[in-house]
Amino acid sequence: MSYCVNCGKEYDKPSGICLSCYSDQIIPNEVIDLELSGYKGKSRHPDGLNFGFPGEKAALTLSIIISVIIAIILGTVSFGLFFVILLINLMYQKINHLSSQKNMIRTSGNNFKNIFKLAKIAAYRLRLTLPEVYITEDPQYNAYTMGFYKYGFIVINSSMIRDFKPNELLFVIGHEMGHMKKFHTTWLNLMHPAKIGSASFLFAPIMQIIFNVWSVKAEFTADQAGLIASKNINSATISLLKLAGGPEVEKEVDISKIINTHGEQEEILSGMVEYFNTHPFIENRIRQLVTFSSLGNQSC
Repeated sequence: MSYCVNCGKEYDKPSGICLSCYSDQIIPNEVIDLELSGYKGKSRHPDGLNFGFPGEKAALTLSIIISVIIAIILGTVSFGLFFVILLINLMYQKINHLSSQKNMIRTSGNNFKNIFKLAKIAAYRLRLTLPEVYITEDPQYNAYTMGFYKYGFIVINSSMIRDFKPNELLFVIGHEMGHMKKFHTTWLNLMHPAKIGSASFLFAPIMQIIFNVWSVKAEFTADQAGLIASKNINSATISLLKLAGGPEVEKEVDISKIINTHGEQEEILSGMVEYFNTHPFIENRIRQLVTFSSLGNQSC
């Protein structure tokens, strides 16, 4: 049994996170703060930190090409319409940011300081500039990233703060930072006008599926970032299972069996149906995480 160097209580050895005081047992808080201070205004991607789901870049490239084609068509039909929609979307993102500042609680050394600690640890492990992290009251399990380029921010629903353990929250926060690291929200905002414009075309459903293919792969990539941040395949799996079955899954579900069985090959039909959604199925997310972990990536 391992004990925290700060508070003396038991800590989660795989993730290196104390379950009581939320501190990193390997890297002192002072070192994390010093390192993060050097990331301001940057998006670092050091040697040895390599993640990204296979095919995501190709799917993103295809989505961008389609967006450009739609932009050209929209520009021909109504000059400037594409850029008007883009401007409105960017303004909407800024309004959301301002609303978050006024209606939510921003984590800091004084507010939700334990969540702030986890955010700093995740940012340190992912070599990312520390983003703003907000807490909002909501009974539904959810966390999401908004914003544009390096001005993005993360929102976590309060229900997750109550029901998720520190090492599980570290996966959630790392997942959202993975979206920021790979500029997913930036690309999504840039492609948003094309998605709106494509609704007027008869082949819009096909375009939507193409967008979804990238979105699903982007979620797999973000999950990899979450695992790098949490360093614990068990807590990552529990986090995903709680999204599916609520806070009691740790008591009611055999986690080790879930991990072993989800290492099997996914069904072809399941993989195809998945692309009718923007997010992968939970079981496929677990399967891909197990594969990623088996390659030794959780200790990156």
